Amino acid sequence: MISQRKKDLSLRFAKKIAKTLYVIVVLFAGCKTTSVANTNRITGDSLTDGQNVQKWILQVAEPGRASLAKDGERANVEITVQGNRPWAIILNREKIQLEKGKTYRVDFQASATRSIRLQVSAGMTKSPGYAYSGPHYFSVGATIVPCSYEFSMRQSSDANAAISFSLGYLGTGNFAIENVKVVCLGDAPAD
Repeated sequence: MISQRKKDLSLRFAKKIAKTLYVIVVLFAGCKTTSVANTNRITGDSLTDGQNVQKWILQVAEPGRASLAKDGERANVEITVQGNRPWAIILNREKIQLEKGKTYRVDFQASATRSIRLQVSAGMTKSPGYAYSGPHYFSVGATIVPCSYEFSMRQSSDANAAISFSLGYLGTGNFAIENVKVVCLGDAPAD
């Protein structure tokens, strides 16, 4: 049998190799990057780290009522009063740099206390709130599920874009999101 210590060491080594390979892929894909911290990859965002906590924002408009609890790499939103439109309750991961002419993949894992149809988009954080990716929908339930979608950035570059999880029409209960990543895949295909 392999000891737990050897398993832990092997896992850490595999994660370091994967991170290195990811940076190499991003560099060769032609996406703007100056360091690992600026690769547009939001992986393992520790929600208890002061720098990353500020990038996660819960926006709630009347009549909706919700609260955000951050637990390690997981964000838990407890909705106590449903909103009257999808954007009445939104969980945003902000400060994402998107470049015009690039293709991106958004990956995350989600769960909810009951079956829901989750709406997710990448877009502006300021008015008029344009969704660069358009809305994408995912079936989410009590078991955490992986979700992913791709989009091409056709609008002007945005250094403060956001991934938005629209929770306003989902009813009451708990929604959890974790392992959020935005990966630059390279140049977007020609129109």
